[in-house]
Amino acid sequence: MTDHIGTCQRCALCEYPREAFSHDVCANLSNPIKNSLIALERSDYRLTRWYLCRHLGNRIDDKSNRSTSEGHGGKVRSAVRILQVNTYDLGGGAAAVSRGLHINYRRLGEEARLAVGRMYGNDPDTFQLDPFSEAELSKTSLSRIERTKRLAHRAKSPDTYRNAWRRARGRDVLNYRATWRLFDEEPEVVQCHNLHGHYFDLKALPGMGEKTPIVLTLHDCWLLGGHCAHSFGCERWKTGCGNCPDLQIPSPIKRDGSSANFAERRKVFSQFDYHVATPCQWLMGKVEGSLLADRKLDGRVIPNGVNLSIFHPGSGSEARSRLGLEQNRKIVLHAGAYARTSPWRDYNLLEKALMNLDSDVTLLCVGEAGEPTRLGRLEVRFVPTVSDPERMADLYRAADVYAHPAKQDTFPTTILEAMACGIPVVATSVGGIPEQVDDGRTGYLVSPGNVTAMRNRIVKLLEDENRQHAMGTRAAEAASERFDAVKQATSYVDWFQEFA
Repeated sequence: MTDHIGTCQRCALCEYPREAFSHDVCANLSNPIKNSLIALERSDYRLTRWYLCRHLGNRIDDKSNRSTSEGHGGKVRSAVRILQVNTYDLGGGAAAVSRGLHINYRRLGEEARLAVGRMYGNDPDTFQLDPFSEAELSKTSLSRIERTKRLAHRAKSPDTYRNAWRRARGRDVLNYRATWRLFDEEPEVVQCHNLHGHYFDLKALPGMGEKTPIVLTLHDCWLLGGHCAHSFGCERWKTGCGNCPDLQIPSPIKRDGSSANFAERRKVFSQFDYHVATPCQWLMGKVEGSLLADRKLDGRVIPNGVNLSIFHPGSGSEARSRLGLEQNRKIVLHAGAYARTSPWRDYNLLEKALMNLDSDVTLLCVGEAGEPTRLGRLEVRFVPTVSDPERMADLYRAADVYAHPAKQDTFPTTILEAMACGIPVVATSVGGIPEQVDDGRTGYLVSPGNVTAMRNRIVKLLEDENRQHAMGTRAAEAASERFDAVKQATSYVDWFQEFA
């Protein structure tokens, strides 16, 4: 077999048996892909050679000694230079999506960079815009030295005082000069994810749009109005905001500056053309009625995906053994950032639904620390945020049911991960969730706030292992077909080809 990275480094990278690989496909890997493999090894995000060859085999052409792809009409093209922008590289759904795309773009042979407001990982092609950024998942995680340096830096910057003035009036905080560092990059496509989170100046977008096609990949509704990431029942975002009914919805503001913020955003997005992507039709429908509709060149619904080499069905018994969980106890899993206190989740609904059942049940609440509690026959265990995807996959496999009691949500990654692991889902029917869960086939949908319906559907699965297994199998099949992260990245690249 031909070795394409020195002395069989492919085996060292993926620990897969030599005989499992295709001779022809491995021999056709080009130098950029070899370099990508070495970078992937450094980034501690592994993919088996089989999986790589499976998805890249027909996209590699070694003759030009560079990554190529067959576009429409069979034409060979060079790699697309893609710059993504997001608040974080790790932590939260948008970070998981942007980082997953970043990794898979490189696997597909594209040239990928990721700019973030706050960098927590060590990927060589990811960079933080401002070394003293305001963006932070948790201010308490900063050391005293870091806080001191940050304050000293901001005290010297006039933008600090401009931002303080705007913040006190409920206005968008836009004065972040580090945003203009992006003009030093030379991408063929700029893909913007979350632009809120105290790191990005929206006023830079028109200038970027003159140089490079911009794709707005939306994860929530923040850009559609003048204040909130989700508006719940409020429809003022359609007509200019103002008289905001809830200033505390993230991102919270101190005074009602929503009308002025709306006008400012409309002015920014009236100055250039852009493309819009959403993970679900529900969000794209909102875009069509928003301030983004006027200059939108086109829109694509591209569902988010998960890494199926990690999130896949496996032995629940073995997963419980590795996690130290009881083998014979019924387990319901709920996961997400601030799973218990998030304004987007209805954790109390889930607790009420699981109280006073006729059998012992454990609720694993992943994403927030806390002391274990007991409510009747319900035991609640809180698990802090899990950064290891392999351990997270084990938590899904250890569960009998995954429950997602959302007040509002767009396209939660946790539902996709649970489905990919073969776990049936019971979720509230809000946002894009009905586009994930096929009611009655891969799980159940219940109306928001309906404790009785949530309880009945969960119990129906806990008490019927055959139903639970059948739904879990169909969930895994649906995830493999529709929610593969590699397919997601491929869909974006194929789209970028049309205008990059």
